[in-house]
Order: sequence, then structure tokens, then C-alpha cells
Amino acid sequence: MRRIGFIGLGKMGRGICHNLIEAGNEMAVYDVSREAMEFFGGQARLCASETEVLAFGDVIFLSLPNSNVVEQVVEGFLREGVRGKLIVDLSTSNPLSTRKLCRLIREAGGELIDSPLIAGPEEAWNKTLSIVVAGNRKVIEQNTDLFASYCADFEYVGESGNGHLVKLGWIVAGYTVCADLPGDGAVWDSLRYSLPAALYGVF
Repeated sequence: MRRIGFIGLGKMGRGICHNLIEAGNEMAVYDVSREAMEFFGGQARLCASETEVLAFGDVIFLSLPNSNVVEQVVEGFLREGVRGKLIVDLSTSNPLSTRKLCRLIREAGGELIDSPLIAGPEEAWNKTLSIVVAGNRKVIEQNTDLFASYCADFEYVGESGNGHLVKLGWIVAGYTVCADLPGDGAVWDSLRYSLPAALYGVF
């Protein structure tokens, strides 16, 4: 049994957290929404803060809206201490920010893996996700059981930040296809404004 922390129980995080519990892991969870946490009442420890999750888990999953939020959470972790901890960022994050955070976490004795999700909430719940993973390959290989508990397949894509870079490329390619769709442009407009603000300025 692994001691796992999970922060961010939105549409994607809920399904992944559910599958980590189903795999027999002991879980502690936190979300800014009490309602989102209460979904896991009786299944996981409901924490009062991100740092309480950090203290509980050896591996901490982050499923957060963007890099700004990830950075705030990780800054709190660094103040508490991350030695011996593995942080897995599932968020759609800025790869440059990810590389900076990875360096800081490693200097403090921990590890960061970026592993963004390619699919939606239904796939997250049904364990049919495809994911990429980036970071320390040895650490990733030591934790393949965790990835296998919530996804159908995963691919190693190299050094820290590369996972989020792949996700960014996937997003841009998808938006480019939408821009070529016939019509009045409403579909494109609705999609392009959903590009996470944290990704602007990457290039």
C-alpha cells in the first residue's frame, strides 16, 4: 500500500483519484471545494490544506488549473520541505515553469514528474487515458504501477518540462484544426480563449 496525496479534485482529478484508491493506495486529498472533497468521504483522509496532504503522502499528485496555481502550491511545499517526496504534476502547465520547479524541488531533495493528461473526464474515470511522463527516468520506472492504475498507456518523453511541452503542442495543433473549420468562427473563438493563461509567453 502506498501513501498518496492528491490535490485538485475537479473533473479530471476526481477520476484519477478514484482509480488510485481502487488500486489499494492509502489516500489523503485536498481541494478548495469542500463538496469536491466530500465525494471521497470514507475513502480518503480529507485534509484542511495542501501542506497537510504533503505531510501525509510520499507521492503527491497535482491536478490544478494552471502553472500559477501549481507554483503557489509548490512554494508552500518547499517551505515545509520536500526531501524524499515525489510530486506528479498532471496539470496543463507552462513547461518553462515546470523546469524551474523541478530544479528547485531537486535542490531540496525531492523529485518532480510532469505527466499531463490527453483525454477527458470519462477517460480519467474509466482508466482509458493516454499520458506522457517526463523527468527522472529511474524515478518514473520505480512508479509505473501508479501510472498504470489510472491510464491505458503512457510514454516517456524525456527531461522535465517535456511532458507539458508535448501537451502544449497538442493543444496548439487542436486549435489550428478548429480554426480551419467552416462557419462563422464561433467554435474557434470559444476554444482559443480556453488556452490556459499560464502558457502564454512560452515562445
